Amino acid sequence: MDAIKNILIDIFNWIHTIVPDYGLDIILFTLLLKVVLLPFNILQTNSTVKTQMIQPKIKELQVKYKNDPQKLQQAQMDLYKSEGVNPFAGCLPLLIQMPVLFAVFYVFREFNFGDATFLGVALQKPLKEAGNIVLVLFYTLLSGASTFLSTWLLTPKNQEPNAMTNNRTNVIMSVFFAYISYTMTTGLVVYWVINNLLQMGIQYSLNKFIRKRAEVAAQK
Repeated sequence: MDAIKNILIDIFNWIHTIVPDYGLDIILFTLLLKVVLLPFNILQTNSTVKTQMIQPKIKELQVKYKNDPQKLQQAQMDLYKSEGVNPFAGCLPLLIQMPVLFAVFYVFREFNFGDATFLGVALQKPLKEAGNIVLVLFYTLLSGASTFLSTWLLTPKNQEPNAMTNNRTNVIMSVFFAYISYTMTTGLVVYWVINNLLQMGIQYSLNKFIRKRAEVAAQK
């Protein structure tokens, strides 16, 4: 973890030598990180879309073998194999990204921004000490809302039995992140919001492109 953190700090400092504005540096750093992690994002989305596409067939099997869990499990595994779907494939890209994401958290939590500000708020101070209540509320609400929307875009939309649970979990997580954003340094909050906004754009585009490609392939 320390090795990854040190590499990320070096990259961030390098960006700062080119663009000597910490607010803009956070944006550029987050954008660069998103580009590097994009292949894993594509793999994860591809797996999710494939799983969604076969949900109608899964439901048919659940009805057909509702009284025989063993046959249902075997039929589902056969379906996954015939459709070329690995139900666990979406987890691997996320697991690979986790050490990097945790390292980024520590980078911005511990980084010394000095007196630098971004949109009127000191990056080094906890958000709750920003002074301007309007800006504090703005960042806090933006953190919660962007967390909800970016997570919502990642959540499968055609799994009705889990829809209510997923929405409730997303709301709870968003409120939690809004609360901890209030206590974190503003630099870390800015990173989190920018990360979520970029993720929303990337995920929306990937969902649309990969689903369309999968639908075309299914018609052949």
